[in-house]
Amino acid sequence: VELMEISSPTQLDKESTKEFKLKALCLAYVVKNFDLLPESSLKTLPEDLKALVLEHLKGRGQLQDSHLMYLLPTQNHSINLQNCIGLSDLSLNHIGSVLNSRVAELILSNCVFITDAGMKVIAESCPNLQKLDLSGCGYVTWLTIRNLNRHCTPLTELDLSEG
Repeated sequence: VELMEISSPTQLDKESTKEFKLKALCLAYVVKNFDLLPESSLKTLPEDLKALVLEHLKGRGQLQDSHLMYLLPTQNHSINLQNCIGLSDLSLNHIGSVLNSRVAELILSNCVFITDAGMKVIAESCPNLQKLDLSGCGYVTWLTIRNLNRHCTPLTELDLSEG
């Protein structure tokens, strides 16, 4: 990585503007051609662009398990997948294996295909979980509560309401 020398604040503003425009163009291209891109190509995107694509897919209700495998932010301690009805236990397995103890907050409200099996993986893999929202996840039962109680001792907020 080459460090650029900045001779004036104006130069910094120009470089920031160029970077912003380039990211906007990349996002527009990925979004426009999303259905044509091989999912594995998503893995090569920079983290900040992955986050933008993830938010775009969430906002349009298009996020699927296979997308999350490539777009999951690896630096985040807080993951909001609210209303992502295309996600299942496969996504939870991926979150548990990739982020494991780094996850402190997980919002899965209205992810209707989440089950106790996926939540068992989260409970066992994410021992530092502090906040969990499972509202509207109708396939989650008392087994999840038992597993969370056993493995996630820092958990202070749990929402199991019907949504």
